[in-house]
Amino acid sequence: MESLLLDIIELTEPVYDGTYLAKKLLEVTDRLSITCAIISVTRDNVSPNNTMLDEFEVVVVEQWDLMDKLDQARFCCKFNRKDGDVRCVSYIYNIAIQAARKAIKASLKEHLSDYHHSNNKAPTPTSSERSSFYKLRSLSIIFKLRKVPRV
Repeated sequence: MESLLLDIIELTEPVYDGTYLAKKLLEVTDRLSITCAIISVTRDNVSPNNTMLDEFEVVVVEQWDLMDKLDQARFCCKFNRKDGDVRCVSYIYNIAIQAARKAIKASLKEHLSDYHHSNNKAPTPTSSERSSFYKLRSLSIIFKLRKVPRV
């Protein structure tokens, strides 16, 4: 698989709504004559992106309908929201991890070296400073015990 950066544009509006984002996306894809060649868009979960993709789909359909049959066959697929809206899994994982960290009241260490350990010399945290790994392990044991059938 190959990746290619198409463009970097400056978003000059102070508030980015979906209509503005769709306009900017179309500026790039129309300038490169690839609007009807786009079959998917990977994005994060913010709501303006929903509007952006809805409006982008409308324009793609309009441009597709203006094409002759040979051009439609050349592009073969057109963007549609149902199949072409790809949510970034890294973004979703980050949100889940941040929520879990907040739920167990885990704090990040200040220095990266605080996470390094030697074999058979793992530090034992005091009761006032339990690591997030310790807290997660404790929670997983609790959930595991809850799943055990009781007689």
